[in-house]
Amino acid sequence: MKNKWRVMLSVIAALFLLGLVMVPAVVADATATRDIADQTLEAGQSTTVTVTIDTDEWCIVLTEEVPAGWTVSNVVTDGAYNADTGEILWLDIGMNPLGTITATYTLTVPAGAAATTYYIVGTVMDYEENTWDVGGDIAITVEEEAPPPTEFLTFADWMVDRFF
Repeated sequence: MKNKWRVMLSVIAALFLLGLVMVPAVVADATATRDIADQTLEAGQSTTVTVTIDTDEWCIVLTEEVPAGWTVSNVVTDGAYNADTGEILWLDIGMNPLGTITATYTLTVPAGAAATTYYIVGTVMDYEENTWDVGGDIAITVEEEAPPPTEFLTFADWMVDRFF
C-alpha cells in the first residue's frame, strides 16, 4: 500500500513539474523607433529627434548615444531626464504597463564638425535588464557649408532675366 502512495505521489509531482515546464514564460516586450526630422545638416545646425516606445513594461530606461561633441537640448518627455548620463527613465509606481511613451530632443551639430555621416545608437532597458535596440532612423549626414557665391548679377542682368 505504501508503494502505491509513493508511486501515485511521484506521478503527481512529475505531472506538476512537467506542467511548470510546459507553461510559456511571460516575456516583457518593448519596441522603440527613432525619427530624425532633418537627416542632412551643416555644422552648427540642429534637428529634432523623437523616440517612440511601445511597451508592456512598468519601468523603462532609454539611453541615446549621440556623436561626441554634439549637444542635446530641449528634452521633452513625461519621464525623468538625467543630463549627466543622457538617460530617460519612465516609471509607473503602480506597476501598470506604460503603453506608448515618447521622448523628443534637439540635437545640434558642433561648429567645425567634419563632413561625414554620424550615427545615433539607442537602447531601451527594463527593470530586469532586458534590452531592446532603438530602430528607425540612425544616421545624420553633415555636409560642407555651401561657399558664398562668387558671381553676382548686375541689376541690368537681373532685369533681363526677370522680364525679358
